[in-house]
Amino acid sequence: MKFASLVLLSVVLLFCVGCGSSQVDTIAKLTANAGAGKVAWTKSCASCHASDGTGQSGVAPDLTKTPISDASFIGVVLNGESTMPAFKETLSNQNIADLLAHFRANIQKK
Repeated sequence: MKFASLVLLSVVLLFCVGCGSSQVDTIAKLTANAGAGKVAWTKSCASCHASDGTGQSGVAPDLTKTPISDASFIGVVLNGESTMPAFKETLSNQNIADLLAHFRANIQKK
């Protein structure tokens, strides 16, 4: 389990390096709404990561137990990773900020 977490973290960091840091910074500075983020999570994330973030074996990791920084979260949502698609073309910066607020408030408290 620790190995899988380390691999996931390494991939997340690599994708974050590849994303536009100015876009990550822009998203991180937005005023976010966790309620709107829950709607976006249900529409874009829950089918793989489950409504509570526990994921599905072989499909998506349990996000409740793997620490992830705000910048890494944003980078992965923007650019995708492994089998997860990139959402930079389908979600607005505000949608991603809202997703992060929901993630922090309800799935993985920072």
